Amino acid sequence: MKTVAQALQNSQLREDSTKTLSHICSNDHRGSDPVALCETCGTPTQKDVNIPGFGGERRVPIVCVCRAKANEDMAKADEEAAKRRRIERFKSYTFADSNFDDATFANWVRYKGDEQLFTLATGYCKHWDEMSANNHGIIFHGNAGSGKTFIAHAIANGLTSRGTSAMSISISQLMNAIRDSYDGSGGIGEQHLLSAIREVSLLILDDVGVEQKTSWSYDKLYTIIDTRYRAGKPLIITTNLNMLDLRSRLRIVDQRRGIVDASDRIWSRICSLCAPYEVKGTNWRSEKSKSKKDSIDAIVNRVEFCPSPLPA
Repeated sequence: MKTVAQALQNSQLREDSTKTLSHICSNDHRGSDPVALCETCGTPTQKDVNIPGFGGERRVPIVCVCRAKANEDMAKADEEAAKRRRIERFKSYTFADSNFDDATFANWVRYKGDEQLFTLATGYCKHWDEMSANNHGIIFHGNAGSGKTFIAHAIANGLTSRGTSAMSISISQLMNAIRDSYDGSGGIGEQHLLSAIREVSLLILDDVGVEQKTSWSYDKLYTIIDTRYRAGKPLIITTNLNMLDLRSRLRIVDQRRGIVDASDRIWSRICSLCAPYEVKGTNWRSEKSKSKKDSIDAIVNRVEFCPSPLPA
Protein backbone atom coordinates (compact mmCIF):
# COMPACT_ATOMS: atom_id res chain seq x y z
CA MET A 1 0.00 0.00 0.00
CA LYS A 2 1.09 3.55 -0.69
CA THR A 3 1.98 5.64 2.29
CA VAL A 4 0.46 9.07 2.84
CA ALA A 5 3.84 10.64 2.02
CA GLN A 6 4.01 8.77 -1.30
CA ALA A 7 0.49 9.79 -2.21
CA LEU A 8 1.26 13.43 -1.45
CA GLN A 9 4.49 13.22 -3.47
CA ASN A 10 2.70 11.74 -6.49
CA SER A 11 0.00 14.37 -6.22
CA GLN A 12 2.65 17.10 -6.15
CA LEU A 13 4.36 15.65 -9.24
CA ARG A 14 1.07 15.63 -11.13
CA GLU A 15 0.38 19.19 -10.08
CA ASP A 16 3.86 20.35 -11.17
CA SER A 17 3.46 18.57 -14.50
CA THR A 18 0.07 20.17 -15.05
CA LYS A 19 1.48 23.62 -14.24
CA THR A 20 4.33 23.12 -16.71
CA LEU A 21 2.00 22.07 -19.51
CA SER A 22 -0.38 24.87 -18.63
CA HIS A 23 2.51 27.33 -18.87
CA ILE A 24 3.41 26.09 -22.34
CA CYS A 25 -0.19 26.22 -23.45
CA SER A 26 -1.23 29.26 -21.40
CA ASN A 27 -3.05 31.08 -24.19
CA ASP A 28 -6.07 29.55 -25.84
CA HIS A 29 -5.88 30.99 -29.35
CA ARG A 30 -8.01 28.34 -31.05
CA GLY A 31 -6.98 29.72 -34.42
CA SER A 32 -8.12 33.29 -33.66
CA ASP A 33 -4.63 34.79 -34.13
CA PRO A 34 -2.02 33.83 -36.71
CA VAL A 35 0.89 31.77 -35.40
CA ALA A 36 4.26 33.46 -34.95
CA LEU A 37 6.74 33.15 -37.79
CA CYS A 38 10.54 32.97 -37.76
CA GLU A 39 12.12 36.28 -38.73
CA THR A 40 14.82 34.45 -40.71
CA CYS A 41 13.05 31.74 -42.73
CA GLY A 42 9.42 32.85 -42.37
CA THR A 43 8.17 29.43 -41.25
CA PRO A 44 6.00 28.93 -38.12
CA THR A 45 7.53 28.83 -34.65
CA GLN A 46 4.17 27.87 -33.12
CA LYS A 47 1.51 25.27 -33.75
CA ASP A 48 -2.05 24.72 -32.57
CA VAL A 49 -2.54 21.23 -31.15
CA ASN A 50 -5.38 19.45 -29.43
CA ILE A 51 -4.27 18.47 -25.88
CA PRO A 52 -6.88 16.37 -24.02
CA GLY A 53 -7.91 17.86 -20.73
CA PHE A 54 -7.14 21.47 -21.65
CA GLY A 55 -10.31 22.46 -23.39
CA GLY A 56 -9.44 22.05 -27.05
CA GLU A 57 -6.60 23.45 -29.09
CA ARG A 58 -3.61 25.10 -27.47
CA ARG A 59 -0.72 26.91 -29.09
CA VAL A 60 2.70 25.37 -28.46
CA PRO A 61 6.22 26.32 -29.62
CA ILE A 62 7.83 24.36 -32.45
CA VAL A 63 11.17 24.48 -34.25
CA CYS A 64 11.15 26.47 -37.47
CA VAL A 65 12.71 25.19 -40.70
CA CYS A 66 15.96 27.15 -40.44
CA ARG A 67 16.53 26.16 -36.80
CA ALA A 68 15.80 22.50 -37.63
CA LYS A 69 18.28 22.70 -40.53
CA ALA A 70 20.88 24.31 -38.24
CA ASN A 71 20.41 21.55 -35.66
CA GLU A 72 20.73 18.91 -38.39
CA ASP A 73 23.89 20.54 -39.77
CA MET A 74 25.39 20.73 -36.28
CA ALA A 75 24.66 17.05 -35.67
CA LYS A 76 26.29 16.13 -39.01
CA ALA A 77 29.32 18.30 -38.21
CA ASP A 78 29.68 16.61 -34.82
CA GLU A 79 29.44 13.20 -36.50
CA GLU A 80 32.09 14.12 -39.08
CA ALA A 81 34.39 15.49 -36.36
CA ALA A 82 34.00 12.24 -34.43
CA LYS A 83 34.89 10.28 -37.60
CA ARG A 84 38.01 12.41 -38.14
CA ARG A 85 39.10 11.92 -34.54
CA ARG A 86 38.57 8.17 -34.92
CA ILE A 87 40.59 8.06 -38.14
CA GLU A 88 43.44 10.10 -36.64
CA ARG A 89 43.43 7.89 -33.56
CA PHE A 90 43.96 4.74 -35.60
CA LYS A 91 46.45 6.50 -37.83
CA SER A 92 48.54 7.24 -34.74
CA TYR A 93 48.82 3.47 -34.20
CA THR A 94 50.06 2.88 -37.75
CA PHE A 95 53.55 1.39 -37.94
CA ALA A 96 54.45 2.16 -41.55
CA ASP A 97 57.19 4.02 -43.37
CA SER A 98 57.02 7.69 -44.30
CA ASN A 99 55.67 6.81 -47.76
CA PHE A 100 52.31 5.72 -46.32
CA ASP A 101 50.55 9.03 -47.04
CA ASP A 102 51.90 9.12 -50.61
CA ALA A 103 50.40 5.72 -51.44
CA THR A 104 47.23 6.79 -53.25
CA PHE A 105 45.42 5.75 -56.39
CA ALA A 106 46.30 9.12 -57.90
CA ASN A 107 50.02 8.42 -57.34
CA TRP A 108 49.84 4.85 -58.64
CA VAL A 109 52.32 4.55 -61.53
CA ARG A 110 50.79 1.72 -63.48
CA TYR A 111 53.04 -0.70 -65.31
CA LYS A 112 52.11 -3.41 -67.79
CA GLY A 113 50.09 -6.09 -66.04
CA ASP A 114 48.86 -3.81 -63.22
CA GLU A 115 45.40 -3.25 -64.68
CA GLN A 116 43.69 -6.06 -62.78
CA LEU A 117 45.32 -5.07 -59.49
CA PHE A 118 44.28 -1.45 -59.95
CA THR A 119 40.72 -2.57 -60.69
CA LEU A 120 40.78 -4.84 -57.64
CA ALA A 121 42.08 -2.13 -55.30
CA THR A 122 39.77 0.65 -56.48
CA GLY A 123 36.81 -1.74 -56.59
CA TYR A 124 37.53 -2.91 -53.05
CA CYS A 125 37.17 0.70 -51.86
CA LYS A 126 34.18 1.44 -54.06
CA HIS A 127 32.29 -1.58 -52.72
CA TRP A 128 33.62 -1.31 -49.18
CA ASP A 129 30.23 -1.64 -47.50
CA GLU A 130 29.69 -5.02 -49.15
CA MET A 131 33.30 -6.11 -48.58
CA SER A 132 33.02 -5.20 -44.91
CA ALA A 133 29.62 -6.82 -44.44
CA ASN A 134 30.96 -10.09 -45.88
CA ASN A 135 34.30 -9.77 -44.04
CA HIS A 136 36.31 -10.05 -47.28
CA GLY A 137 40.06 -9.68 -46.80
CA ILE A 138 43.04 -10.05 -49.15
CA ILE A 139 46.55 -11.54 -49.11
CA PHE A 140 48.84 -9.69 -51.51
CA HIS A 141 51.82 -11.97 -52.15
CA GLY A 142 54.76 -11.63 -54.51
CA ASN A 143 58.43 -10.78 -54.79
CA ALA A 144 59.98 -7.91 -52.86
CA GLY A 145 59.52 -4.56 -54.58
CA SER A 146 56.48 -5.60 -56.59
CA GLY A 147 54.24 -2.98 -54.98
CA LYS A 148 52.24 -5.05 -52.50
CA THR A 149 52.56 -2.57 -49.64
CA PHE A 150 51.79 0.39 -51.92
CA ILE A 151 48.58 -1.30 -53.10
CA ALA A 152 47.48 -2.10 -49.54
CA HIS A 153 48.23 1.45 -48.38
CA ALA A 154 46.43 2.93 -51.38
CA ILE A 155 43.34 0.99 -50.31
CA ALA A 156 43.75 2.27 -46.74
CA ASN A 157 44.11 5.88 -47.86
CA GLY A 158 41.22 5.50 -50.27
CA LEU A 159 38.98 4.37 -47.40
CA THR A 160 40.13 6.99 -44.89
CA SER A 161 39.44 9.72 -47.46
CA ARG A 162 35.81 8.52 -47.35
CA GLY A 163 35.62 8.49 -43.57
CA THR A 164 36.44 4.82 -42.92
CA SER A 165 39.18 4.03 -40.40
CA ALA A 166 42.20 1.97 -41.45
CA MET A 167 45.47 1.01 -39.79
CA SER A 168 48.67 -0.51 -41.20
CA ILE A 169 51.12 -2.40 -39.03
CA SER A 170 54.49 -3.85 -39.95
CA ILE A 171 54.66 -7.17 -38.12
CA SER A 172 58.26 -6.75 -36.98
CA GLN A 173 57.63 -3.22 -35.71
CA LEU A 174 54.46 -4.33 -33.96
CA MET A 175 56.31 -7.09 -32.12
CA ASN A 176 58.96 -4.58 -31.07
CA ALA A 177 56.31 -2.14 -29.82
CA ILE A 178 54.60 -4.83 -27.74
CA ARG A 179 57.93 -6.00 -26.32
CA ASP A 180 58.95 -2.43 -25.45
CA SER A 181 55.64 -1.85 -23.64
CA TYR A 182 56.54 -4.48 -21.03
CA ASP A 183 59.34 -2.41 -19.51
CA GLY A 184 57.56 0.92 -19.92
CA SER A 185 59.78 2.15 -22.74
CA GLY A 186 57.07 1.73 -25.38
CA GLY A 187 54.68 4.58 -26.17
CA ILE A 188 51.64 2.31 -26.74
CA GLY A 189 50.62 -0.52 -24.44
CA GLU A 190 49.76 -4.00 -25.68
CA GLN A 191 46.12 -3.77 -24.62
CA HIS A 192 45.70 -0.43 -26.40
CA LEU A 193 47.10 -1.98 -29.57
CA LEU A 194 44.83 -5.03 -29.35
CA SER A 195 41.86 -2.75 -28.74
CA ALA A 196 42.73 -0.74 -31.85
CA ILE A 197 43.22 -3.94 -33.87
CA ARG A 198 39.75 -5.08 -32.81
CA GLU A 199 37.98 -1.76 -33.44
CA VAL A 200 39.53 -0.38 -36.66
CA SER A 201 37.45 -0.93 -39.80
CA LEU A 202 40.35 -2.22 -41.93
CA LEU A 203 43.59 -3.69 -40.59
CA ILE A 204 46.69 -4.17 -42.75
CA LEU A 205 49.43 -6.54 -41.57
CA ASP A 206 52.55 -5.83 -43.61
CA ASP A 207 55.39 -8.31 -44.25
CA VAL A 208 53.82 -11.32 -42.54
CA GLY A 209 56.27 -14.22 -42.32
CA VAL A 210 59.43 -12.21 -41.66
CA GLU A 211 58.93 -12.06 -37.89
CA GLN A 212 61.31 -13.89 -35.60
CA LYS A 213 59.94 -17.35 -34.84
CA THR A 214 59.62 -17.86 -31.09
CA SER A 215 56.79 -19.18 -28.94
CA TRP A 216 56.16 -15.62 -27.79
CA SER A 217 55.92 -14.13 -31.30
CA TYR A 218 53.76 -17.07 -32.44
CA ASP A 219 51.29 -16.47 -29.63
CA LYS A 220 51.19 -12.73 -30.35
CA LEU A 221 50.58 -13.19 -34.06
CA TYR A 222 47.83 -15.70 -33.37
CA THR A 223 46.23 -13.33 -30.85
CA ILE A 224 46.31 -10.46 -33.37
CA ILE A 225 44.73 -12.47 -36.19
CA ASP A 226 42.25 -14.22 -33.89
CA THR A 227 41.21 -10.83 -32.47
CA ARG A 228 40.42 -9.72 -36.00
CA TYR A 229 38.62 -12.97 -36.78
CA ARG A 230 36.39 -12.68 -33.73
CA ALA A 231 35.67 -9.01 -34.46
CA GLY A 232 34.37 -10.06 -37.89
CA LYS A 233 36.26 -7.30 -39.69
CA PRO A 234 38.35 -7.36 -42.88
CA LEU A 235 42.10 -7.94 -42.88
CA ILE A 236 44.67 -7.30 -45.62
CA ILE A 237 48.03 -9.09 -45.46
CA THR A 238 51.17 -8.53 -47.52
CA THR A 239 53.96 -11.08 -47.76
CA ASN A 240 57.02 -11.81 -49.91
CA LEU A 241 56.30 -15.53 -49.60
CA ASN A 242 54.16 -17.66 -51.87
CA MET A 243 51.19 -19.37 -50.26
CA LEU A 244 52.95 -22.70 -49.73
CA ASP A 245 55.98 -21.08 -48.08
CA LEU A 246 53.78 -18.77 -46.01
CA ARG A 247 51.82 -21.72 -44.65
CA SER A 248 55.04 -23.53 -43.75
CA ARG A 249 56.42 -20.40 -42.13
CA LEU A 250 53.30 -19.81 -40.07
CA ARG A 251 53.42 -23.36 -38.69
CA ILE A 252 56.74 -22.65 -36.93
CA VAL A 253 56.15 -22.01 -33.24
CA ASP A 254 59.77 -21.94 -32.10
CA GLN A 255 62.44 -22.18 -34.78
CA ARG A 256 65.38 -22.69 -32.43
CA ARG A 257 63.70 -25.57 -30.60
CA GLY A 258 62.10 -27.06 -33.71
CA ILE A 259 58.51 -26.75 -32.45
CA VAL A 260 55.76 -26.60 -35.09
CA ASP A 261 51.98 -26.33 -34.96
CA ALA A 262 50.59 -29.22 -36.98
CA SER A 263 47.06 -27.86 -36.55
CA ASP A 264 47.81 -24.75 -38.69
CA ARG A 265 45.98 -22.47 -36.28
CA ILE A 266 47.23 -19.20 -37.76
CA TRP A 267 47.00 -20.36 -41.38
CA SER A 268 43.45 -21.60 -40.82
CA ARG A 269 42.37 -18.24 -39.40
CA ILE A 270 43.96 -16.37 -42.31
CA CYS A 271 42.29 -18.62 -44.90
CA SER A 272 38.89 -17.90 -43.37
CA LEU A 273 39.55 -14.16 -43.59
CA CYS A 274 41.53 -13.55 -46.80
CA ALA A 275 41.65 -14.46 -50.49
CA PRO A 276 45.12 -14.63 -52.14
CA TYR A 277 46.15 -12.32 -55.00
CA GLU A 278 49.60 -12.52 -56.53
CA VAL A 279 51.39 -9.28 -57.32
CA LYS A 280 53.89 -9.86 -60.10
CA GLY A 281 55.51 -8.02 -62.95
CA THR A 282 57.60 -4.88 -62.77
CA ASN A 283 59.77 -4.39 -59.71
CA TRP A 284 58.64 -0.98 -58.49
CA ARG A 285 61.75 -0.42 -56.41
CA SER A 286 64.06 -1.17 -59.35
CA GLU A 287 62.13 1.30 -61.47
CA LYS A 288 62.33 3.93 -58.72
CA SER A 289 66.05 3.26 -58.36
CA LYS A 290 66.54 3.72 -62.11
CA SER A 291 64.51 6.93 -62.01
CA LYS A 292 66.63 8.24 -59.14
CA LYS A 293 69.81 7.38 -61.05
CA ASP A 294 68.57 9.28 -64.11
CA SER A 295 67.72 12.26 -61.91
CA ILE A 296 71.15 12.23 -60.21
CA ASP A 297 72.91 11.99 -63.58
CA ALA A 298 70.86 14.88 -64.92
CA ILE A 299 71.76 17.07 -61.93
CA VAL A 300 75.46 16.14 -61.92
CA ASN A 301 75.90 16.52 -65.68
CA ARG A 302 73.92 19.71 -65.99
CA VAL A 303 75.94 22.31 -67.92
CA GLU A 304 75.16 25.85 -67.00
CA PHE A 305 75.64 28.41 -69.78
CA CYS A 306 78.62 30.63 -69.05
CA PRO A 307 79.35 33.04 -71.92
CA SER A 308 83.00 33.25 -72.95
CA PRO A 309 84.69 36.64 -72.63
CA LEU A 310 84.76 38.64 -75.80
CA PRO A 311 88.16 38.88 -77.44
CA ALA A 312 90.00 42.14 -76.91
